[in-house]
This record gives sequence, C-alpha cells and structure tokens, in this order.
Amino acid sequence: MTQHEIASQPALWRRALREAPALAEELAAPGERMLIIGCGTSAFMAQAIATLREEAGLGETDWAYASELPTAGRYARVVALTRSGTTSEVLDALRAVAPPTRRVVITAVAGMPVADLADATLVIDWADEESVVQTRFPTTILVLARAAFGAQLDHLPQQCEDLLEAPPAATPRHMTILSRLGAGGASAWPMRAR
Repeated sequence: MTQHEIASQPALWRRALREAPALAEELAAPGERMLIIGCGTSAFMAQAIATLREEAGLGETDWAYASELPTAGRYARVVALTRSGTTSEVLDALRAVAPPTRRVVITAVAGMPVADLADATLVIDWADEESVVQTRFPTTILVLARAAFGAQLDHLPQQCEDLLEAPPAATPRHMTILSRLGAGGASAWPMRAR
C-alpha cells in the first residue's frame, strides 16, 4: 500500500498545483506574522513551510509543535496542519488562539472537530492516507505551500514519475538513520555507511 501511495503522489501534486492559486490567500497572507503548527510529520512540514514562506519574503513566520504553542497573540494568523483533524494537541492549541488571530486548518478529512475551531478549513481529502506511513498528505501540502508562495513547480510531477520508473541508483541497505526525539525539537542525522 505504501508503494502505491508513493507512486500516486505526482498526480496529487498536479492537482495541488491547479488548486494552489485559490488557496494562496490563506497560505501566503503577505505581510502577516504567521505561526504554523503540527504534530509528528505535520510538525516537520510546519517547519519546512515556515522557512519557505520567510524565504519567499511573505513575512515573519514561526513554527511550533502544537503541544508547545507560543503566545499566539503575537500572530495575525495561525495555520494548523493535521491530516486527521482529530489530533488532541492541535485541537487544544486552536482553542488557545483568541481573536483577532485568524485560525486556518489544513486537513485531509472533512467534518472533523478541528473545523469547528477554524476560521478557514482547507480540506485536501484527495491526498489522504491509507498506509501507516504518511507520504501523500505531507508532500502535497508542501507542494501546495511552495506553489502558493510563488515557486514554479510545473516540472515536478513529471520529474517524480521519471524517477519512480528508473531503477534506484544505490541500495540504502548499508545506511543507518539515528533519530533523537525530545521536548523542544527533533533531529535526525545520517550515519556513516557500514
């Protein structure tokens, strides 16, 4: 199933590129100070999207784990990434965000509790997962955000399809990944091949 979901991503990215202009206002929000939150994989996407937004010159952008929400009143907009729309830390964080801060949610499941806490909900149910390994939702929101921030990505889906059809250049069996997780952040270091 995971392999199928990975192979399906170029088609999802094409759709994301078509839909990005309509979503750009909520994601780009030029000039606003923004906070992007998430848990697990979505927190890593929040970090990447925050960096990309600042690099695009759209405004100061922070990211945080939803369970470690900074003072939300400092932000004009809080964007929450949650595939399921039920993550308790995200729900708690959004409850803590008071007006006039705008709350935007990006989720893959419509009608979930998170929608009741948002001023705007962007549902990309066409990028939901069935596999335990999340690949479709995070890569699709990354493509959506990059396109909303002005990146030209029309070539990306075809490049990915070409790579998926080509045999792998190297076998990763000799690589080890060491991950350290803890409060305040997470990091991963590629380790030397054995």
